[in-house]
Amino acid sequence: MTDPEASRYFMLLSEAAQLVLQAGAMGRGGEIFFLDMGVPVRILDLALNLTRQLGLEPGRDIPIEVVGLRPGERLNEALVMEREELIQTAHDKLFMLRNHSIDAHAFRQDFEELRVLVMARDRGAAIKKLRMMTEAH
Repeated sequence: MTDPEASRYFMLLSEAAQLVLQAGAMGRGGEIFFLDMGVPVRILDLALNLTRQLGLEPGRDIPIEVVGLRPGERLNEALVMEREELIQTAHDKLFMLRNHSIDAHAFRQDFEELRVLVMARDRGAAIKKLRMMTEAH
């Protein structure tokens, strides 16, 4: 485990697939949809509960080791940035994402450059480009 306070969102694959299909049916082109994944779960609680459900004692039958956050890993997932807004759709578990500060033309240009780097299998440059894109957009 990375950190006792680390939390992540979890969703059943079947539910995610259904929501993606619903979003596809709603979309007209260019929208960014956000799936409501509920509340985040602490990784420690997940590990403890799964161990107990197996009839085992955490720490005795299965060691739980805290190894710390990996480089770049966050304690909690931030799914929506401060400059973004979620807009309710007709489906209660689907939202559209509105970013008030994104330059669509610049993003398309950056994305095309990233696509070219990926196609060329230039991993280092692609990662550098992706990092630049996440900081800029």
